[in-house]
Amino acid sequence: MLRYHHITAEEISKISQESVISRRNQLCTEYGLRPLPSTLDKLKREKHLQTPQNIYHATTGKIGRLLKLTCELFSREGEDDFIKIWKNFEIPKKWSHLPNPISHRDSFMMSDLLRLAMIMPFLLNQFLKESSLKHNELVTIQQRTNAS
Repeated sequence: MLRYHHITAEEISKISQESVISRRNQLCTEYGLRPLPSTLDKLKREKHLQTPQNIYHATTGKIGRLLKLTCELFSREGEDDFIKIWKNFEIPKKWSHLPNPISHRDSFMMSDLLRLAMIMPFLLNQFLKESSLKHNELVTIQQRTNAS
């Protein structure tokens, strides 16, 4: 792997040292590299691993993680209340059927997660109360937010 890093670094150096634009573009094509690294490349820890770098994948990944963490906060009563609200919540007719976010969240497609992100605040607003959350999680949230 280190050899590959070394070769790539040399190729990037050759590209950046080339003063003729047409030759620089030719080298980019030859090496399969960009003339300048993407701004998001600076955020990656490992430049040779594939990571989602478009806003759609990045946002959807964050929404999926937020959904998972939110559902893990629910007490048994909170899960039951959420499912009741979920089953009766009217979604647009053009949307495909969304599975239960608590038991089927791992099977959600990216479009499902984005749709859920739009309606989740409304769902939470309809049922969320102190008893909806696990007691230890509620205490942690109260401490972090300095809430009473």
